[in-house]
Amino acid sequence: MKYSFLISFLLFSINIFGQKRFDSLQVEKLLMILPKQSGKSIVDQNIIKAIETTDKHYRGIADSIFGYQSKEHTILQTVLIKINDSIDINPLELEYKISFTSIIFNNESLNTKVEKIAKSLNNSERSKLYNYLKVNFDYFDIKKKKLNAQPVRIIYIKFPDDKTVQIGIDIYGSLFLWTVDKTRNWDITKVDKLWVY
Repeated sequence: MKYSFLISFLLFSINIFGQKRFDSLQVEKLLMILPKQSGKSIVDQNIIKAIETTDKHYRGIADSIFGYQSKEHTILQTVLIKINDSIDINPLELEYKISFTSIIFNNESLNTKVEKIAKSLNNSERSKLYNYLKVNFDYFDIKKKKLNAQPVRIIYIKFPDDKTVQIGIDIYGSLFLWTVDKTRNWDITKVDKLWVY
């Protein structure tokens, strides 16, 4: 009887006072998923593949161009991306069709997720969360406890022929043209700096 009371008390205490422990893998997984959008979603595989290529190569290219070393995840500005000069798409319409590893498009659910996670943690675990975000995400404002987009954005994606893809990306005020060869596993074959804003 004494033991059953003790076990019941421990379980009750854990439920009342215990809070979740910080788990960086779960936080990363949650933040790197785009929110579900109402309405249409992008299904064009070429557009999805072009954005996946940007995600795959962003850090390597940005780090080779600038002295500043990017963090594991960069939050891009969410702007309409021009496709072949005639169509504009909202990258948030990718929804669950793409899995990001390096970049994520800024969206209102990012900070809502951070707040929700933080509320479920005690003070020491919450500090671990904030430190993780500061170290791994460009950009986390430690004072405001908010994720913000960097001055990086995909301006356009063009498909001039069946083999080539051109990705125009503004990185810190400089416009770069990435040329991609679809027939070579979507490898980037050339990076040109076009101009500085």
